[in-house]
Amino acid sequence: MRDLYDYSYKKICKEIGNLTISRVATLSNKGFKLLNEEAKYKDLLPKLLKEIRVA
Repeated sequence: MRDLYDYSYKKICKEIGNLTISRVATLSNKGFKLLNEEAKYKDLLPKLLKEIRVA
């Protein structure tokens, strides 16, 4: 959400609710790591971006 929608951690916390900025940062880092290191997720981001552009 930070890159796709230019959201800050604070805005993400407000949207999701009941999460601290620290937890959102941790989850964001884990997601980034998964996208970069796990083979089954490597194509996920390009597919997601393609879907967003089409919508």
